[in-house]
Amino acid sequence: KALSVDNLFVFILVFSFFKVPRELHHKVLFYGIIGALVMRAIFIFAGVEIINLTYLPAFEIFGKSVQINIVMTLFGLFLVYAGIKSWGGGDDDEDQDFSETAGARLIKKLYKVSDNYDGDKFFTIQNGVKVATPLLVVVAVIEFTDVLFAVDSIPAIFAISKDPFILYTSNI
Repeated sequence: KALSVDNLFVFILVFSFFKVPRELHHKVLFYGIIGALVMRAIFIFAGVEIINLTYLPAFEIFGKSVQINIVMTLFGLFLVYAGIKSWGGGDDDEDQDFSETAGARLIKKLYKVSDNYDGDKFFTIQNGVKVATPLLVVVAVIEFTDVLFAVDSIPAIFAISKDPFILYTSNI
C-alpha cells in the first residue's frame, strides 16, 4: 500500500508539473497501467529465467551446503543501497523538473513537441507538420517513472517465490 501511495504522489506531481487537464488524467493513467502490465511481465518472466541461469556451484560453509545466486545478490545489494538512500531523506520531489526525465527526453528526441494540448490526442498538426503533444510526453514520463518503481520493488518479490505467474499476479 505504501508503494502505491508513493506512485500516486508522483503521478499527481507529474500532472501538476505538465498542467494536464483533469479530463485527460484517466487516459494517461490508462496507458500507464497498460505499460506497467507489459513492463512488469517482461521484468518478472525474464528475471525468473535470468535468476535460474546465474546460480554459482554449491559449496560448503560451516558444514552447510550453500548456493549463491549472482543476480539475487546484486538485487539484494541494490535494495540495501536504495533503503539507505531513502532513509537519509534526500530529494524533494516537489521541485523536480519532470521535463528532463528519460521519458520526456526520449519523446523530445524522437518528435518535435508542441507547447499545447490538442484534446486527448498524442499527435497534432502544427503549420503542416505532425508534432507530439505534451500528453505523449506525460505518458512517457509516467511509463519511465513506473520502470523506476519496478526496479526498486520487483527484486524484493523474488524472495517470496520463483513462480513467475504468482509473482506477476501478486504484483498486479
